[in-house]
Amino acid sequence: MGVGLLETVKVALYLLMGVVLMSAVLSWVNPHAPMAGVINALAEPFLRPFRRVIPLIGGVDLTPIALLLLLQVLLSALAMGKYMLLGLA
Repeated sequence: MGVGLLETVKVALYLLMGVVLMSAVLSWVNPHAPMAGVINALAEPFLRPFRRVIPLIGGVDLTPIALLLLLQVLLSALAMGKYMLLGLA
C-alpha cells in the first residue's frame, strides 16, 4: 500500500468528519436548511451502526461524537502506518 493511497484515505476520512460535523450542527441550528437533507443522507450510513448500539441520552444523540472519535483513531493509525511505510518509525 503506497503513500498516495494512505493520503487518499486520509482525505476521505477528513471529508467524512466534515460531513458528520455539519450534520450535527445543522440538526441543532437549522434542521430544515436546504442542504440538511443532503448532508444527513451522506452521514446517515456511517452513523446508523452507532445508533443501534448507543442510546439517546437525555434526548441527545451522541453517535456523531462516537463516530468522530473513531475517525480520529483511524487517522492516527494511518499516520503511524505512513511513518512505518516510510521507515521513519
